[in-house]
Amino acid sequence: MQPHYLVLIAKQKETDAYYQGIKTAELSVEGNRLMLTKKKPNGEALPAKEVERTYIILKVSKSTGFDIKRLIDSSTTAWGTFGRKQFRGQNDSGIKKEELTAFAASLLNRLESFGDLLQDEV
Repeated sequence: MQPHYLVLIAKQKETDAYYQGIKTAELSVEGNRLMLTKKKPNGEALPAKEVERTYIILKVSKSTGFDIKRLIDSSTTAWGTFGRKQFRGQNDSGIKKEELTAFAASLLNRLESFGDLLQDEV
């Protein structure tokens, strides 16, 4: 995905003739203002005027993504701390297939208990 911009312009009412008359090709950005350049019927451009509606310009680009390990290790939230202490430190390598259900149920019970404790704090 190539970086691009989205321009969102607010209507003043449902049947906003000014809004309906805006064409993407007529829009440009000058400094921090969104400009609209209309043309005369003969094709000659009129002087650009700032758009007379509320607008926002968003730049859309691809991010590098999340570093989950860094986020978990740096979290100071109650859930982050709980996750590091209760789940990441579990040694599940010696669990047999038939013990997996009981192991998962144990983790779920601890999570539910912790959720109850958090609810009490709120």
